[in-house]
Amino acid sequence: MKRPRIGRVTTTIPVLLGIACCMTALASPPPQAEAKKTCFTGEETGLSQVPGLMLTDGENLYFLNRELVAREDITDPRLNGTGYFNYTVAANPMTWTGAYWGTSRIVPDIGGGEWNGHWIASMTPEGTTIKMTVAGSGDFAGLIARLTYTSGAENLQIAGYIIEAKGGPDDRPFAIRACRTEKIAFLPCVVLDPTTWGPTADPPEVKVIAKAEILAEVGQARHLGRTSNEGVALLDPATGVVTGMGTGTAANGDEVFWVYSGTYDAVTGSFEGVVHFCGGTCRLEAAIGGFGFTTQPVLEPTGQEGVFSSDYCYTGSGSIRY
Repeated sequence: MKRPRIGRVTTTIPVLLGIACCMTALASPPPQAEAKKTCFTGEETGLSQVPGLMLTDGENLYFLNRELVAREDITDPRLNGTGYFNYTVAANPMTWTGAYWGTSRIVPDIGGGEWNGHWIASMTPEGTTIKMTVAGSGDFAGLIARLTYTSGAENLQIAGYIIEAKGGPDDRPFAIRACRTEKIAFLPCVVLDPTTWGPTADPPEVKVIAKAEILAEVGQARHLGRTSNEGVALLDPATGVVTGMGTGTAANGDEVFWVYSGTYDAVTGSFEGVVHFCGGTCRLEAAIGGFGFTTQPVLEPTGQEGVFSSDYCYTGSGSIRY
């Protein structure tokens, strides 16, 4: 999907990117890599956009509940169609750096099914990279597609593969126990007009959001062994909606990407949500699944206004397919 309009970025895309993705996958095959992989390439063109809520704390830009409809012109007809994406952004427009993440729904032009999943993305001065993993349903049930989007001169370029894994490894039980240290900052933000990128009112309308960052985490997880974790999340206190993204690292160094969606209960102070796996590296490159958990962290003042720390442990259970 089109990256947030923060600045022009031009990147040369290797012609052999689609071939390279398959060679990389086969170099470190996960269990389901024994199945055939069908590579594809393509390009994305934005069609329409719902801007959602746009904010700035004076340094970073935040987009909440942003929606995009795009044309996915992909060489494999099973993915060639219309994409529907909902996403969140936390980025610095001065350095062209940041992260964003969200949900995916691709409806092909043919067949009686669709693809659903999650993705994470990074923005650097060199360009944007989006890593997405989606699972098929209907006529595409049992298939998993791994897509990588990169910045082009105009539209995003797409490369990836479909795992022809019908009858292959199914969901496996997953469980994790971990202890985490977070930093939570309550940020007074000015609400911006997405068409002018200026304040929506005079005086400016101010809205407070909370930004949580994982400073350290150590855990033990089934299929992953001893784990570490890093990530960021945004909370809209007015709605209680929480969304985040990050990367977990397994004992052998393999990474699994994740997107979090949850809610905050202001009465009890508890968070309830689901971590969705959306690919990774090596044997976890096309991992899907996830786990749910509930926490009730206690905030401790740091001495810096509006910034708190929290130490807590959690357990979660669900499934993983890789």
